[in-house]
Amino acid sequence: NLRINQSLNPESTSKFERKKLTASLAKVFDEIKARQIAEAIVIGHTDTMGSEQYNIGLSERRAERVRQELIRRGIPENIITTKGMGESELLIDTADEVAEARNRRVEIDVR
Repeated sequence: NLRINQSLNPESTSKFERKKLTASLAKVFDEIKARQIAEAIVIGHTDTMGSEQYNIGLSERRAERVRQELIRRGIPENIITTKGMGESELLIDTADEVAEARNRRVEIDVR
């Protein structure tokens, strides 16, 4: 199980966000390549800001952005699936409408 736990904003075009994503994925990419895995599941998560429906979509976009970067780095697209969990699996329990960066994350499970 490989994990990226950092704030990712799929709508962001800032160099800072792209650099954070690229640096984290470089480590994950190296590990995936070394393991010669058969399957990678990219799971997006959000905090509790916004509606549940909005957060499902946001988590799906977050996971898809990471999937696209893995494909760009040479991981075969046919072994990568994505899933958006929205705010259903919080890392840090919070009330509704609480911005918690640690809950805005992507996890990558490899098998």
